[in-house]
Amino acid sequence: DPLVTLLTQYLNTNGSPLSPYASQIVQLPNWKKDLAISYVESHMGVYCFNNNCSGMGGAPGTPTWREYPTKMDWLVDLDNLMSKPLYSQQYNTCQKMKGVYVQPGSASWVYGCEKVYSDLTNLEEQASAQRLASTVNSSPLALATAN
Repeated sequence: DPLVTLLTQYLNTNGSPLSPYASQIVQLPNWKKDLAISYVESHMGVYCFNNNCSGMGGAPGTPTWREYPTKMDWLVDLDNLMSKPLYSQQYNTCQKMKGVYVQPGSASWVYGCEKVYSDLTNLEEQASAQRLASTVNSSPLALATAN
């Protein structure tokens, strides 16, 4: 899948340890939002404690702090949170999450989140174009005219 390839390259370019999970990441309903948040929270999984790369549950050492076996387990948990009505309907953009998901929030947090979300949307568009080109090039008409 071109999207998996492009996402793997993007994550590798950004030094993210999440790149081996690219094929799983794109299956998550909120994968772009998840990765955008992960960028501003942990540079896409670089800076984590207990594989918790976004402060799920508060702060390390507190009773509500969440520990994960892998970074992908954390990302699935973050995606589940982003699927809840609070984040899927009301606080559904980086700007709207300022002061809610991230407290107190800052303009730089919003900018980083929006930048990565935009990058990932562009990757999706590139992958769609590649899929379309591949389909057109392998159609019976294209094959017949090539011969």
